[in-house]
Amino acid sequence: MLTSRQKEVLYAIVRLYNRSAEPVGSRTLLRESKLEVSPATIRNDMVVLEGKGLLKKMHTSSGRVPSLDAYRQYADVLIHHHPELDLKLSEADLQSIKALTQSNNYSIFQRALLAADLLASMTHYTVTVFDQAQHIHSFQDFKLVPLDYNSYIATLVTDQGRIENDVVTLNFSLSEENIEQINQLMNQELAGLKLDEAYQRVRLSIPLMIQRIVGYQIDFTNLISKALNHAKSHQYYVSGKHNIFNLLDVNTGIDDFKELLELVDGSNQLFNLMEQASPEMEVLFSQDFLEHEVPMTFIRQAYESQGEQVAIGLFGPSTMAYERVIPLVNQVINLLKAY
Repeated sequence: MLTSRQKEVLYAIVRLYNRSAEPVGSRTLLRESKLEVSPATIRNDMVVLEGKGLLKKMHTSSGRVPSLDAYRQYADVLIHHHPELDLKLSEADLQSIKALTQSNNYSIFQRALLAADLLASMTHYTVTVFDQAQHIHSFQDFKLVPLDYNSYIATLVTDQGRIENDVVTLNFSLSEENIEQINQLMNQELAGLKLDEAYQRVRLSIPLMIQRIVGYQIDFTNLISKALNHAKSHQYYVSGKHNIFNLLDVNTGIDDFKELLELVDGSNQLFNLMEQASPEMEVLFSQDFLEHEVPMTFIRQAYESQGEQVAIGLFGPSTMAYERVIPLVNQVINLLKAY
């Protein structure tokens, strides 16, 4: 457990290092902060923070640099608005995002695009938007058809005419009577249910019902899951894509470079990152989702508007000014949620 002064020392080191990219020593910290203690006291606090894995000592300097855990703790404090940090957006930032309050005639996605362009322009980082509308489909018909001795095609039809197929391979063979019994059971039990309701029934109760008929449980959840996924429509946008180059330095390898470009170029990996965004802001680091470690941070947050799930994501350097960027993203999303 850190004392209030140790927290203040840690957060000041994070800010100073992010500003200068130079290890922070006790005298620099005292000169640039509001701390009113002796250099020896600061050095003792640094030793404690280093022992807790929050600071690292550089061999070329007596100063310290923040560790990944320090950044995680600092970001968490900013997200949850802890009282020890007084966060206020500048008047210039507030004026810039006022454009969002004048977008009454925009669609939900268009307003999110405007927000992404504003954030990319104000931060010079890469900003992504992921819009996911969930269309409600209901179960209409199910049919199981044999392919060979133990393989079958399961077909599902929704009330809006969408057809999904899935190949089911069993360790046993079904008789024609068994197939007909399963078809009847599925159509009776799922008739008129929304797909998410049908999924729960197919996952929990129907395998046991099938077992009573044929002696074995059969899993059709993959078929319903495919239908659910295809009922979602996605829209995707990247603003400031070339700002990703700002994350590169002389130590960036060719594999790191390729992975970054592929990531922001509509990759499935980024779709998954954006789809998993929650209504609470999250700060992720490259170690959380990339194969290669690069000095990058990803801030994401989702919000819902008129049945559409929208996520905003921002890629920036791990040394970004979190005390500005996190409140800025939060303020923008609060404005988007208001419409």
